[in-house]
Amino acid sequence: MKILVIIPSLEPNNMLLELLESIRVQLEKAENSQIKAKFLIVDDGSGPEYAHIFQKARDRYGCILLRHAVNLGKGRALKTAFNYFLNEITDFHGLVTVDSDGQHAADDIICCIKEFSDENTLILGCRDFNQEGIPFKSRFGNKMTRNVFHFLG
Repeated sequence: MKILVIIPSLEPNNMLLELLESIRVQLEKAENSQIKAKFLIVDDGSGPEYAHIFQKARDRYGCILLRHAVNLGKGRALKTAFNYFLNEITDFHGLVTVDSDGQHAADDIICCIKEFSDENTLILGCRDFNQEGIPFKSRFGNKMTRNVFHFLG
């Protein structure tokens, strides 16, 4: 099974490289040997001061790197990646999207990939925002949105 791992990224730190490494380690395990993954990173306008991280990702992990000249947002970064997948990637079973800031564990990513049964499969993951390790900004944003919808509903 061949899967494209899409990672939209804005101003990444070493967590991006740690994520790539942990996915690579998970894929090398015998029980995951049927999965072949390629990484695609969308640099969403990070600027030249982050170029070294993207270059390491390309050099160490063979990542495909697409760039936006300016920050266009995560949604546009995903659309850019999906368009690339549809036009340039052949004979892959599907794709998975992952955040670059450490919010997704490699073993969870592999579990989602293993659920692919055919090309018409959609798998949605969810996070527990009360777990340790969820960035404050994500936790706050999720809880604020939940409260706003509760108030409006």
